[in-house]
Amino acid sequence: MLWITLPKPAFTIIQHNATVTFLFFAQIVWPLLVPISILVLEKKEKRIIAQKVLVGIGAIVCIYLTYCLLTMKVSSKIEGHHILYLQNYPSSLKNGSIVLYALATIVPPFFSSIRGMWLL
Repeated sequence: MLWITLPKPAFTIIQHNATVTFLFFAQIVWPLLVPISILVLEKKEKRIIAQKVLVGIGAIVCIYLTYCLLTMKVSSKIEGHHILYLQNYPSSLKNGSIVLYALATIVPPFFSSIRGMWLL
């Protein structure tokens, strides 16, 4: 939707809604859904504890990014050959939130006892 509407200024409402919808899934749903999905599948107690910690990290990221998405300006534009999402989130928390986001979305498969889950 953004590829079609961004070059056309008449579609600013659709552009904004599409931007917020994408950021909702990428920044709010994903950091919570990934660790919960792997936790539900886990059978080994020690791994379950690690997955619960990662779910907690995902929840923290989810709450923080929900607050940011609801209270701060976001927009998108085409830059080069990709869509650039412009977020006016606090720069002082940027590095920490990136690390926590990565922990919540990338690390859970590596702590799973399910064979081949790390390929995810």
